[in-house]
Amino acid sequence: MLCILKNPRWISQLFVILLFSVPVFPECILKNDFEDTASLKMWGLSKSNVSITPEAAHRGKNGLRLYADTNEAFIQRSVRWPLEEKSVAGGLYIQFSIRLNNRSEQRTPFQSGYCSILEMIMKPPAAGYYCNPALIAAYDDSGRVQLKLLIRSSIEDIPLQILSQHLAFNTWCTVCIFLRIRDGILTDSLFIDGTLAGAKSRALVHTLGFYHNISFGFTHKNNAPFLSCDMDDICIGNKRAGSADTHVEPFSPAQYEYVFPAAPAFTVHGRDNTTSVRVRIDSALRLVRDSVFMPGQTLRFGKDFSPGGMYSYMVKIPGDSLWSEQRTFMISPKRTDSIEENSIGATMAFSSERVTNHYFYGDTVIIEISGIASDSTTYVDLNVQFARHPLLRSDRFGTAKRSMNHIFSLSSGSSVYYSGLEATKEWKLVPPNGQSREYPNDFIVIDQYAFNTRTGKARFAFRLPGYLEQGLWIVNGYIVNDTKGKIYALPTLFFVLQKKRGLLYAAVLCAIIAALGALLIRQRVMRRPLMEKIPEQWKKIAETIEQYLFDHYAEQDLDRYKIAEQAYMSERRLYSIYQAVNGLSPIQHLHNIRLQKAMELLKSTSKSVNEIAYAVGIDGFNNFHRVFKKATGITPGEYRKEHRP
Repeated sequence: MLCILKNPRWISQLFVILLFSVPVFPECILKNDFEDTASLKMWGLSKSNVSITPEAAHRGKNGLRLYADTNEAFIQRSVRWPLEEKSVAGGLYIQFSIRLNNRSEQRTPFQSGYCSILEMIMKPPAAGYYCNPALIAAYDDSGRVQLKLLIRSSIEDIPLQILSQHLAFNTWCTVCIFLRIRDGILTDSLFIDGTLAGAKSRALVHTLGFYHNISFGFTHKNNAPFLSCDMDDICIGNKRAGSADTHVEPFSPAQYEYVFPAAPAFTVHGRDNTTSVRVRIDSALRLVRDSVFMPGQTLRFGKDFSPGGMYSYMVKIPGDSLWSEQRTFMISPKRTDSIEENSIGATMAFSSERVTNHYFYGDTVIIEISGIASDSTTYVDLNVQFARHPLLRSDRFGTAKRSMNHIFSLSSGSSVYYSGLEATKEWKLVPPNGQSREYPNDFIVIDQYAFNTRTGKARFAFRLPGYLEQGLWIVNGYIVNDTKGKIYALPTLFFVLQKKRGLLYAAVLCAIIAALGALLIRQRVMRRPLMEKIPEQWKKIAETIEQYLFDHYAEQDLDRYKIAEQAYMSERRLYSIYQAVNGLSPIQHLHNIRLQKAMELLKSTSKSVNEIAYAVGIDGFNNFHRVFKKATGITPGEYRKEHRP
């Protein structure tokens, strides 16, 4: 050892060995802070009308400035990131700081103009290159500038739009885009200064294997809304970037936790030098609570949350622009008998592979538990229960019932016990996989079960068979230590089991159409005497709006405000006039036009249901499916089968 220390060459080699022996798991795949001109060399293509200048710095000495008064100004890089690669498969966060430098002249309302900011280039094997997603800065109808994230399912597709709030010129903001492709579904989210602007998904027409290129700057523009644009601190990785010195993470409530007290406790983990944390709680995108407290301490609000209400919350360091990941929790509408609060730091959560807590029949739910004491006498009692079922936590969750209450006991090794469906509550060992197709083997996925007392982790998976009730379900659990005689409650989770699609018949459709026809005739007969009293000016306004609806029904952002702008009057005033003339509101008429066009496309084209939904201006397959079925009584697919030759 002394020989090594006396020899400098050995010391340097030992340092290299130690350095490269440490496993590195990079969270940032691509990073650039534009501190010098050499930083542009990492980009495969850089136009001359970009510059590295101190005037464009957000942090550090320099930043990137792009000038909008020329044809093109952008930087681009070929990345070829495989979608199946571990660092990419869970999704990418594209984050950067941006400042738009104002024009000298004032823009007028309804003046058009846009300019690309970011483009992710995709190249399906059966199609050419196209941008998906693309971020642009554009004027709105008021003449102000906002960011729009455009999402497509194919090259020819009309894109979905996620809109930001209006941007202030000459002011820095942080933009973060989440991008993931899984099972042919593209999911995008847009954050501005840490606040979610929106999130949407689209089914891709073509199969993709790579993200090919990424570009920042003005590859496409028309009447750009600003003179120049400054960019800095580009970071692309599988986690949201933040300041290492001010990083905080929420601890409780857990993601998708079903909270029993009406005044839940909020706790946050922070670094040693973190002095305070701000928490923001929203309900239906509306702020309901906002406070500052110390990391490691417990925050309870004096005013209770609404029983049965669903909330989301984020935390951050006061003064920082970056919020944590958003977490969702729900307040139980009923009280229950309580057991000892969790005091050992154990957690229970849905598998991180799942990005939502909405499931369909036949899906598999995976529960992961951590923080179990390394003791052979420790086990976990777990309960999967329909929310309307009476909950008895202190009585090992009551009596098992096939449709709404399932009770299990998990222990080390491969042993899982279940409470029988009989009133005697007899505990039985779950048979190995393949020995039985009856309960509980039709519910438990025993092959995916794991319980390791050494690591303190357990994994439990169960299916959602058709005999379960539809609606809200909760997952309860507690850790039992027989040696210490202690019981510790785990966070209760909730998930939604989607309604099963049933079989519908043509007779139902005919009855609904007949009823709608009779109602329409009745409305016209009752309205006819009133038409003589309606002013001609009202009729002209209604005709103008009606034509506008037929011309613009495919626009997904068409709403009552936009419609009212065409008549230069308030929404309430236009509603009264249009209702008096046509017997229904403009939104109701728009809804009918979209359904009519959708029926025509289902009968006359081979387009997919998803493509037809977007072609008629309805956002998303699930929304279209719900709206169509509510209006006609059958699904779009069933309608097509009945009306196609």
